[in-house]
Amino acid sequence: MVVGSLRGFREVLICLTFFIKHQEIAGVFTATTPNLPGGQSKTEEHISTITDLIIPLRDVEMYDEMRRGVTVLNMRRSRQDQDIREFAIDARGMRIGRPFRDVTGILAGGPRHAGSAAIDIVGNIRR
Repeated sequence: MVVGSLRGFREVLICLTFFIKHQEIAGVFTATTPNLPGGQSKTEEHISTITDLIIPLRDVEMYDEMRRGVTVLNMRRSRQDQDIREFAIDARGMRIGRPFRDVTGILAGGPRHAGSAAIDIVGNIRR
């Protein structure tokens, strides 16, 4: 099937999503997007309104070492962990680790070390 426009893609995706939900099938759609924080949509195709769960994965360079981060941005009808956690994929599968601490800007693509005062402010906001 060829979808000739972004609008056509969105319409096909809405129909497919409706169908698989009605059939009680779990669907997984993947997308790459450079725009996360502060953008108009969590996905370039503006399909975040029809998804139940958005899980962004990010490469994170810290202390001259590449790491990977995962978080949950959108989970319908449920509260979710607000932390960005390190994850690894190895021979045993995917392992979710501890939250990144003393680091800001991970989702924006420019992680940088944050002082303890900044971390305290964020901690107070979350409470």
